[in-house]
Amino acid sequence: MRIFNRVKLSLYFKLTLIVIIWGVLINLSIFIYTRYSSDLKSPHMFPIIMDRLSEYMAKDIGYPPDTTKAKQFAEELKLSIRYISPEFNWATSWDVPTVEDLKSDKRFVEKFDSRNPVRAKFEDRGYAVIKDPRGLYIVGIPLPEESLNIQRALIMILIMTSVILLSLYFVIRKLLSPVKKLVKVVEDIGAGNFDVELNTKRRDEFGDLARSIDSMKNNLKELINSKEQLLIDVSHELRTPLTRVKLGLALNSPPEKINEDIKEIEFLISSLLEGYKNDIALLKENFYISDLVETIKEENEIYKDRVEVINHTDKNYSICADIQKVIIILRNLIQNSIKYSEPGSKIKVTINSKPPFTEFTVEDSGIGIDESEKEKIFEPFYRSDLSRSKKTGGYGLGLYIVKRYVALHEGQITVDSELGKGTKITFTIKNS
Repeated sequence: MRIFNRVKLSLYFKLTLIVIIWGVLINLSIFIYTRYSSDLKSPHMFPIIMDRLSEYMAKDIGYPPDTTKAKQFAEELKLSIRYISPEFNWATSWDVPTVEDLKSDKRFVEKFDSRNPVRAKFEDRGYAVIKDPRGLYIVGIPLPEESLNIQRALIMILIMTSVILLSLYFVIRKLLSPVKKLVKVVEDIGAGNFDVELNTKRRDEFGDLARSIDSMKNNLKELINSKEQLLIDVSHELRTPLTRVKLGLALNSPPEKINEDIKEIEFLISSLLEGYKNDIALLKENFYISDLVETIKEENEIYKDRVEVINHTDKNYSICADIQKVIIILRNLIQNSIKYSEPGSKIKVTINSKPPFTEFTVEDSGIGIDESEKEKIFEPFYRSDLSRSKKTGGYGLGLYIVKRYVALHEGQITVDSELGKGTKITFTIKNS
C-alpha cells in the first residue's frame, strides 16, 4: 500500500496520467467528430430518410421513377438507389445489391414478406427495401465517412483540441510551479542567503528535491559557521603562543620555552594544511606490527602507566601500508582518549589480524560521545567541546584526518560509545 501511495504521488505518474487523459480526450473528440459532424444525424437518420423517401417517391419520383429526379434525390441525400419491376430495372450505381443479394441477410428474409419498409445489411452497408405493387426500391444508406461535413468537422476538432491543450497547459503549469521557486532558492543559497524557506511538505519528486536542498542548505550553513568559528579559534590559538614568543624574546626567556611555543604554532599550521590536502599520497612499505607497537610505546612514554598496547598478531606479522600515516591515526586517537578521560584511567590499544585487513581498536573509559554526535565527530572543524578549554584544546581536525587516512588504506572506521562510560573506536587497514 505504501509503494502504491508513493507511485500515486510520483511526478512521473502524474505526467503519465495527464498524457493518458489527454490521449483519451483526443480520441473522444475524434469520436464526436465522426459521430456528430455528419449532415445526416446517425441516431435519427434511418426514420427521417424513410419518411422523406416515401414522400418523394409518392409525389415526385413515382413508379417507375423519373430517373433525373431520382439522381438528384440520391445526390442530395448521398444515397444509392435501385428500382426493380417487371418492366423497368434501374440503379444510380450497379453496385447496389439486388433482392437476391440481400437474402444473404437472414433477418431480411424473415421480415421481407411481413414489413414495409424492410431493413437489410449487405457488405457492411445498410439498405432499406420499399415494396409497392408497381415496383420495389432498394435504397443504400450512406456510410458515416460519406456523409461528413469536413469543414464543420475541422472546426469541431480545432475547438476541442484547443480546449484540451489549454487545460493541459494550466495543469502542467500548476504541477511544475515549484521549479521557479526552487531555482530562486538555489540562487539565494548561492548568494550566501541561508534563511530561505522551502516547501518540504510535497510528497512527489519536487518534495524530495526541496528536502535535499534544505538539507544541503543546513549543511552548508553549518560548515560555513564551523569555518568562521575555526578562523576565530585559530586566530585566538595563534595569538596566545605568539604573545608568549614575543614576551619570551623581550624577557630573554630560555630558548627551550620559546621553541615549545613555536612547535605549537607549527602543529596548528600543519594540521590545517593536512586537513585541506586533496592529493595525499601513500608511501607504502612493509613493516612489522611489533615495530609499530614499540613506536607507539615510545611516543607515549610519559603515559606508560595509562596506555596499554595489546598485540594479538604473530611476532613476524607484517603489513604493507604507509607507516607514518598509521602512526598519525593511532597518535590522534590515543591523544583524544587521553584528553577526554580522567587522569589515571586506562587507554587500551588492541591489534588483531583479520585478513585481508589488520584491525586496530582504541578504547577508553572517558566521558563518552552523545549518540547525536557520533556521525559529526569526523567532520572537519567539529568539536563537541565548544568551550575549547586548555585541557581539551584542539582544532577539530584530528579525527577528520584519521578518517581520511583510513579511507586511503581502503579501511573502515566505527565508533561505539556511551555517555559517562567511555568510547571504543575501531579502524581497519588493508594489508596491501
